[in-house]
Formats: sequence, structure tokens, C-alpha cells
Amino acid sequence: MTPLRVQTTAPLGYVAGHPVHLDALLMAVAAKRTGRPQPQTADELAEVAIPIARSDCGRYYLASAAIGESAAHETRYTHHRFPMREAVHLAGPKLKRIDDGAGKHKSYRIPSERDHARGGLLAWYCVGERDAIRDLLEEVTHIGRKRGVGEGMLTLRGERWTVEPCETWPGFPVLDPAGEALRNLPLDTPGLASFRHAEAPLAPPYWLPSAELVATPVRR
Repeated sequence: MTPLRVQTTAPLGYVAGHPVHLDALLMAVAAKRTGRPQPQTADELAEVAIPIARSDCGRYYLASAAIGESAAHETRYTHHRFPMREAVHLAGPKLKRIDDGAGKHKSYRIPSERDHARGGLLAWYCVGERDAIRDLLEEVTHIGRKRGVGEGMLTLRGERWTVEPCETWPGFPVLDPAGEALRNLPLDTPGLASFRHAEAPLAPPYWLPSAELVATPVRR
């Protein structure tokens, strides 16, 4: 296991409802490679091995969430409006009422928050196996939410991911030199000085509901 810096570029930004953790990216690919249905629970995912070291307590992986200098933040909306005029025209005089407030006819306007790092540059720190990490990341072409509609696309120019050895510091790779949380951590983590409180998991999948209060990275 080697101290590593992992880097990529998301030139168009990405939609992130929570921090993008490196262990989650690796585990998604590793789980897919098992050839079985995508694991849906933490217990199922615990059986999927990834080339990242675990903490001394064994509750989380020694890998940070995405780190980048925030350059811009925007809100975009996904719209759906039932084609009322066309429906009336096609149905004719027999049509009495269409409820566009429920069911498949429901109209909606859903916001999504897009983050832009300066230069699109994002980095993660970890302790792991360099070649195995790089191999898994080759299959990661998008990050964040709404990837199915093209959000969070990574650069297509040159090498998409770089994984290189790096220097360490006290708290590496889960705390920055000032003690700021770089990933979801237990509140009793030694050296923890700056963080946000949230009810969130300490390991993938991070979208699962959790009743545990943990330290999460401060939005950058």
C-alpha cells in the first residue's frame, strides 16, 4: 500500500448531492466486475474488495473525497410538462379532465446543483495499490449524480486519470494539514478540527440512509 494522489478533470462540472468519495468510485467498478447484480446494502458491498487500505478501526477506507478549488456553482432544472394542448386535440370532445398533478401526467421542475472546480481539476488522496486503482478507474468516465444524462463527464483529452505517489502529512489522507475532514469520519477521529455534522454512512454506498452522526467534508 502506497500514499497516492489521484487526479482527473471534469471540464463541465458535476452534480453532487454529497461528496464524491474515491472508495465509492472504485467499489462501483469492482462490484460490477463480479458479474452479479449491483449490491444494494453496506453488508453486500463489504464483500467487494478494493485496493484501498482500511483505517485502524476498520470502519472506513483510507481515501478522501474529491478535493477541488470551487470556481462556480449553478442550479439547473429538469422540466416535465404534460402536453395538454395535444392531448385535448387528440382526445376530442369526450375528454373532460386531465390531472397534471399526479401520476404519469404530473408536471414537475426538479433542481440540481452543479459544482465547478477551478480548471475542472479534482484530486483525491489515498493509501492503496497504484496499478490496481488505476485499472479500476479506467472504467469511470463520469462522476456525481445524473451520469445517465451525461452530467459529470470527465475529460476526453489525453489520460483521463493519473495515479501517482505523493508526500504525506499527519492525518493523511483523511484529514488535511489543518485537521479538516477530507471524507466522512467518526466524530472521535484524532486530530479532527474542522468539519460539518451530518447523518451519513462511513463507507459505501453513501446514498444509503444512516442514523449515525458523522463528520463530513466542508464544501469547497
